[in-house]
Amino acid sequence: MNILKGLIFTILTLLASQAYSQESGTVSIGLRGGFNLSNWGGNVAAGGSGSNNYKAGLNFGAVGLYSIDEHWAMAAEINYSQKGTSPALNSFVKLNYLDIPIYINYFFGQGGDRFRTKVILGPYAAVLMTAKNKVGSIETDVKGVYNTTDFGVLAGGGFHYKFNEAGGNWLIFDVRYAVGLSDITKPALGVSNLTNRALSINVGVTFPLGN
Repeated sequence: MNILKGLIFTILTLLASQAYSQESGTVSIGLRGGFNLSNWGGNVAAGGSGSNNYKAGLNFGAVGLYSIDEHWAMAAEINYSQKGTSPALNSFVKLNYLDIPIYINYFFGQGGDRFRTKVILGPYAAVLMTAKNKVGSIETDVKGVYNTTDFGVLAGGGFHYKFNEAGGNWLIFDVRYAVGLSDITKPALGVSNLTNRALSINVGVTFPLGN
C-alpha cells in the first residue's frame, strides 16, 4: 500500500508542476473497451485456486484525458471489468469490478503528428460488484468471501491515431498489465494474500471538449 501511495503522490506532483508551466490544456472524453486475461497472484495455494489458469473477460467504460502539453497527459477511466481465475477445466472464479484507473500518458513524437505512440503508468482503485464460483453449469454467489475494494498499479503502452488532420478525434489503443497490491480476500475466512492480475488489450475513441 505504501508503494501505491508513493506512486499517487509522484503522479500528482508531476501533474502540478506541468500544469503550472502551461497556460491551458486540452480535455477529451470518449468510450473504450477491451479484453482481459486475468488470474491471481500471492498465496494462490492457500486460496484453493488449483492450477490458477487465466480467465477471459471483458472490460468497458468511459475515459477522460487531460493533455498538459504535447508529451504529457493525464487519463482517468471508469470501467466495468471482469476478473478472476480458472481453477480447473469448466471451473471459474468470476470477480466483476467497477475499476477506476488514473494514469499518466507519455507520448512520443510531435504534437502535430497523426500517429503517436505512448507509455502509461498509474494506480487504480476498484469496487467489487459481483463474485461467483462457477463449476460446470452450477453458479454460486461468493461475494462474502472477498473484500469490497481492490487497489493496484498498471503499466503499458499503445498509440493514438487522429482520424483526420483538422479534427481532434482520436482512435486509442493500448496493452496494459494491472497488478493488485491489496488482499482481495477477507482474513477472517482463513485465506490471505491473494491479489488480482490482469492483462488487457483495449481500444477506444475520444473527442475534444470545447473545440
